[in-house]
Amino acid sequence: MTKKIFTILFLIISIASFIHADDEEISIDCTIGKVNYIFFNQLMSCTVSSKTNIMRRETKVTSICGGSTAGIKVFYALSKVIRYIPKNLKVVFKDLTGFRLENTQLKMVTKEDLEPFPDLLMFASVSNHIEFLDEDLFIYNTKLQYVSFRANKISFIHPTVFANVKLTLKQLYMDAQAINCGIGNPTTPAAIENALIKFEFSQCADILNAPALYSLWLELKGQVSGGSEELETCQADLAAASTDLDAAKTELDTAKTELDTATTELATAKQEAAECSSELEAAKTACEGTGATLEEITGKLAGCCAGDATAKNCIAL
Repeated sequence: MTKKIFTILFLIISIASFIHADDEEISIDCTIGKVNYIFFNQLMSCTVSSKTNIMRRETKVTSICGGSTAGIKVFYALSKVIRYIPKNLKVVFKDLTGFRLENTQLKMVTKEDLEPFPDLLMFASVSNHIEFLDEDLFIYNTKLQYVSFRANKISFIHPTVFANVKLTLKQLYMDAQAINCGIGNPTTPAAIENALIKFEFSQCADILNAPALYSLWLELKGQVSGGSEELETCQADLAAASTDLDAAKTELDTAKTELDTATTELATAKQEAAECSSELEAAKTACEGTGATLEEITGKLAGCCAGDATAKNCIAL
């Protein structure tokens, strides 16, 4: 009888512990400070300490230890046990726009996990245990710019994974575990199409592991190739415009030289006019009160002035 009672009590305690564990509430222990990330400048981050372990799907974050959450942009964990993205993060980290979870044993990420973060710019799961990327994963994250799933265990990629961020995604990192092909580090100004075009699918040993992504690549490659004629025309127009610009620059240089020459000549003429005016004034002064005739005055000015202008000036005297 006593043994049965202990057995029942043990079961009750175990069930209660299990229920409590499913609804576990934790306080994140982290170091707050600026961290450099690929593609982003220094961002204020919560770097999770070894004291924090998230083992269950329904773990809820209620607070942090280590300082205020104001202005924290990135939830960053390196070599810690975080198997699931915890609940309630957006309530605690109101300014959060990025995740970087590296070697944390992360098992999965869903669109519901990311729904609270409409301003998400960065999501990186590196060296983790993710096995699939599901439908419309980033449907609520239409501002996303950087994604990394390097060194996971991905065997399935849904064709709509990037559908909602193809116009904003600027950098995408994946690897052979995801698609049996080294994608490298493609970067585009504003569209995932250009990044996908750079994927070297032709070098893949076994593309059948990711047929959906391969089909998407072929479709986008066709769309971009269709615009190659327009690109060539644009390049030709640009070259012609460059030639016209060089010619206009040469003409401008010539005009500037001519203007400099004319300016010099004008300055010389002004100086000569000033000297002539001085001599005219001197001659006028010398002739005043002498009773000299017009012919005599004109003769005295002959060394200074010439032509019709001389006659007019002398008559005025």
